[in-house]
Amino acid sequence: MKNLTKTILMFVAAFFVVFSISSCIVVDNPVVVRIPFEELNDGAYYGGGLLFSPSDMSISHLGKGTLIAFQDLRMEWTPEEGSSIAERNFGYLYIKSIDVTGIEYEYLIYDSEGTIIKRVDSVFHPVSEGSQDFSSLSDTDLFSGALYHSGAGVYNPNISDGYLLTFRHDIPDEENSGPHSFRKVLFRVQQPPVVSSTRFPRGVIAISNSVPRSLVINSSLLVQEPCESENQIVFSKTSSIPHFSLGDYIFDTMNDSFRRVISVNDTDPSKVTLGTEEAFVEEALGTLILNIEGDVSEIIQKFGTEGDRAFAESVTTNLITKEWDVSIIDEDEMKAAIKNKLILDANVSLDFHLSLNKFSSNGTFRFPATLSSILEIVGEEGFETGQTKKIAEPQVSISVCGIPVKISVPIELFYGMEAKVASIDLQFGPEIRISPKFHYEVEAKIDFHGAHGNSYSTGSIDHNATFVDKIAFDGSPEIDGKFGFKFYPGITIACVLRPEMEMPVGFSARVNETKAELDFETEGHIMIKLDLRFYKHTFAKTKVFSQTKNIYSKEF
Repeated sequence: MKNLTKTILMFVAAFFVVFSISSCIVVDNPVVVRIPFEELNDGAYYGGGLLFSPSDMSISHLGKGTLIAFQDLRMEWTPEEGSSIAERNFGYLYIKSIDVTGIEYEYLIYDSEGTIIKRVDSVFHPVSEGSQDFSSLSDTDLFSGALYHSGAGVYNPNISDGYLLTFRHDIPDEENSGPHSFRKVLFRVQQPPVVSSTRFPRGVIAISNSVPRSLVINSSLLVQEPCESENQIVFSKTSSIPHFSLGDYIFDTMNDSFRRVISVNDTDPSKVTLGTEEAFVEEALGTLILNIEGDVSEIIQKFGTEGDRAFAESVTTNLITKEWDVSIIDEDEMKAAIKNKLILDANVSLDFHLSLNKFSSNGTFRFPATLSSILEIVGEEGFETGQTKKIAEPQVSISVCGIPVKISVPIELFYGMEAKVASIDLQFGPEIRISPKFHYEVEAKIDFHGAHGNSYSTGSIDHNATFVDKIAFDGSPEIDGKFGFKFYPGITIACVLRPEMEMPVGFSARVNETKAELDFETEGHIMIKLDLRFYKHTFAKTKVFSQTKNIYSKEF
């Protein structure tokens, strides 16, 4: 009994010692961060709003679990320079619950260096009846850059029965002659609600910033059918298409244009035909900022849709990997062909900023490629021939946070050759690794002089090569020919900007009885097309690099 009592007393004493020590230790509650600062710098952000439709959740962006990233911009306007970003904060808003009475959310704000400057774990925002008056946000715990209100009074039936989370998007008072500041909050859906598998329900990326409010739709997220008329867009009738209404905006990615719906014909049981007119991204979204960097697969994994990611997982990171033979001549006494291999990649670094009266963008595009073109001639006759033929047009269409970006590279093969031979067995040509780089800068704006723009382009190319040079002949052969590829890379961003490049990569071969030589010849050109509401222009083609170099010479 004494031992038991002693044991109990020792246990109680130990408990009090542990309790006393632990009471002196302060354990900070770790801050739960739903989006690290580093993930907020890149991707796409735009103006407008998001929809909650309790009667049809299949078209709702908002629900429990929706995670929204944003940029909170303090803008400065001066008569001389127009608007510019004076301060930029980043953050996110996470929806805990939402219904017809209001929305409960948490939010976090970083400054431009990544320091957390505000965090609210839970705040309830009661619904405003049809109002978009941001001055009504009197609760200091509310995020003052977003307003939850009903869609009452909006013509579009998709919106009128629902509720909107509208993000602040002030415009400068240009009649005010002095400098002044205003505010824009741009957003993107980072994560869909728990009841949905997509961030862009029925292809809708946002509710427009325009008046009246409308759907903004990315056609690549639906099943679009080819159509000969540029004023029509046709979609297959599937369960994923929205109920289109007049005034809806559509990124027509099949035709690289931005359109507004002016008529809807859904009498066909298998398709919907929309009559459309030209529209402009800045009138629908107000402001669009897009930043991406990396090879195509990296960009898709970071910012692409669920469908984009599934596509990226099913292919290699190369835009194209292809091997094929081109027969030049195939006769009993003479056979000539070019054996080709091509591996082509794409790497993009892009900054894009569009607003109602100002646009700027700069980008660097790299298209590293491995080319192999081996000329094979066996025979005892001469010949003369030439041809250019299209061999491929690899393209990748992705949606960067809902905004369409298309990379396409039409490729042609060309050759022209004259040969005089008595008897020859030849395999001759390079395997060459090229690393071309194109860089552009372009801007456009409205100022005292009206609308105007300018562009600047540069480029470079590096290469290294190995060779196949099996040459055996009798007599005095004379072979003179050119062969190679022509690349036409183009990047279309948001149906607004398209830098187009042109790059022939050719080889000039000369073989006679004393020497065999091979020259490498290439040029790079870039042309930029802009399609803005206030400024449409195609900047002239500019040569950004040119190189002719002997890369092989052998005397017999």
